[in-house]
Amino acid sequence: MRYDTITKYLREHRIISRWTTFNNSFQSALAIPEKYDDAKAAEALSILGQQVDDELECVYCGAPAATWDHLYNNVVEGRFSGYGNRMFNLVPACRTCNERKGAKHWRKFLEEERRTDLEARITVLTNFEARSNRERLGWKEISAEMPDLANKYDQLQTDLRTLLSKLDKTAQQIRERIRGRTVSA
Repeated sequence: MRYDTITKYLREHRIISRWTTFNNSFQSALAIPEKYDDAKAAEALSILGQQVDDELECVYCGAPAATWDHLYNNVVEGRFSGYGNRMFNLVPACRTCNERKGAKHWRKFLEEERRTDLEARITVLTNFEARSNRERLGWKEISAEMPDLANKYDQLQTDLRTLLSKLDKTAQQIRERIRGRTVSA
C-alpha cells in the first residue's frame, strides 16, 4: 500500500453515496435461506465435477478454492435476482477469481480470462446453471405475484432514501458549524 492512499479517507463522506450497499441489503433480504442438505451438496458438486470428500477447486480456474462465489449475484440491475444464497447458486472459487469476477456474468468472466479449457468450464457451469434456474424466484416474479407487497417494499425504500438524504444535509450543517473548531481544520 502506498502512503497517498490515505487521501481516500480524508474526504467528505455522504450517507447516500452508500446507497448501493443499502440496496444490496434490501434486495438480499428477500432471499429465502436454504437449509444445508448433504445429498443436495453432493449433487451440486457432482455437476461441477467435484467430490464432497476432496479439496474443492475453483470452478473458474482450477486453483484450490478458498471461498464460495455466487454464480449469479443476489442483486442484478438493482433488483433481487431470485438466486440468493442457494446451494445451486454457490460455487467454489479462489479469492482471485471471486474478486475479479465481481458483478460480471460468469460466462463473460470466463471468456475474458481466455482459458485453454474454456469450453469445458462453460459446459460444466451451463449444466449447473440449468439446475439452479429451477429454484429461482426473482423480483419480476415477486412483483407479479404480490404487487401490493412489492409496491410497499419499493415505497419504504424510497422513504428511506429520502431520510438518508435529509441525514446527509443535517450532517453537512453540523460539519459547517464545527469546521474551524478542530485543530487540523
